[in-house]
Amino acid sequence: MIQKSLLALLLTAALSAAVAAARAGASVMGVEKCGFAGGNITNANVIGVCGAVDQFSGRLVVGGITKELLRAAGYLRDPVDYDKMTPLSEVNMEEAMLYPFVEKDDNLTHPNFVSMIYDAELLKLAADRILCEAGVKILYHTFVCETKAENGRITGVIIANKDGLSEIRPKAVVDCTGDADVAAWSGVPFDIRPEFMQSGTTMFVCGNVRYDDYSVLKVRCIEAFAQAQRDGVRIKMFGPAVGRLRKGVINFNLTRIPYNQTVAAEYSQAEIDSREEIRKAFRVLKDYLPEFADSYILYSGPQIGARESRHIRGEYCLTAQDVRDRKEFGDGIGMAGCPIDFHDPTRMGAKCGGVLEYVSAYKLPYRTLVPQRIENLLVAGRCHSAEQLAAASTRVAPTCSVMGEAAGVGAFLMIRDRCAAAEVNVAALQSRLRAGGAVLE
Repeated sequence: MIQKSLLALLLTAALSAAVAAARAGASVMGVEKCGFAGGNITNANVIGVCGAVDQFSGRLVVGGITKELLRAAGYLRDPVDYDKMTPLSEVNMEEAMLYPFVEKDDNLTHPNFVSMIYDAELLKLAADRILCEAGVKILYHTFVCETKAENGRITGVIIANKDGLSEIRPKAVVDCTGDADVAAWSGVPFDIRPEFMQSGTTMFVCGNVRYDDYSVLKVRCIEAFAQAQRDGVRIKMFGPAVGRLRKGVINFNLTRIPYNQTVAAEYSQAEIDSREEIRKAFRVLKDYLPEFADSYILYSGPQIGARESRHIRGEYCLTAQDVRDRKEFGDGIGMAGCPIDFHDPTRMGAKCGGVLEYVSAYKLPYRTLVPQRIENLLVAGRCHSAEQLAAASTRVAPTCSVMGEAAGVGAFLMIRDRCAAAEVNVAALQSRLRAGGAVLE
């Protein structure tokens, strides 16, 4: 039996949640299925920084732990020398133009459409350090496999690891599984559309690519897949979205795999399917582009990256119109800046992108983190309470991290004040977030 004040599930959002709660004074246990924290950044190699800036101004709209992680493990791509990157620790992030404005029609071909990236290896190290410095007890290689709930409260969480099965009895839980596993298993109502859910992607990276001008190479990659498609090659893909990590090292956000991550058999088949699609895609690069003649696949993401599964029903459901209108929320806990970027599972092929709708930076309301029916639970990340199109904007790592920090502080206040998640003093929550450097408006 393990007793802790707070349990957090260590995906991208919960890294911030665990650290925020521990820094506030809670006793925290962090549970992570991988051997490292960081969520989709580290476990799926989704390294593009999306949502941390306003799409129109290019200015930073996040702070607190989210900015701390960007400084520790982020890079800014150079707007002139496309193979040069500057560590964000050396950039005045508050004053710099971090993103160029790119017209929607140019988002696939512009060399700097995603101008900031995470270094996944640096983020693993940074995560370890801030978790340990905050005093979080970390259990890597650990799965949550069952919950116990009575009278509207989670009373126990069953975990599995090398110790076998153990039960944690937390006073509060922050569910950042992305799939709302803990919430769903505890009786929280949720919505899911398995017949029309955003596709997942397994990223892959090629090394020893030879070229003179990256901006030319990027367009040639897109055209090569368009020609291969005309030649009868069929790949479950979009775009592709092409990036570079350094000279000669090119990453691809390309595979488009429709599946339901909450179903074990589908999750497993998606991993198999995505690797087969990567094999076919690499064959196209080899056959159609001399720049890839001597290249090889350095690695693919450790697992497929999901964009969507369950959305909990919370005290408030964020709508796409809220996002478009930049709705004013009295319980705002942070800002988000990613476009509405919906990866339609029915649309495949070269030059096919997402359903992209630009929006100005907007507020995230605390109530979307508060599930119905279970009073000692908060969620953060892509499973928060939001309409499908709204969640197509909020699902990205920096935004999930912003939610996580708020959920961590909120969970601390639940424990301190002996109140339900819906009864947390929002003014006190906002005050603590601001004191930690968070940007709320």
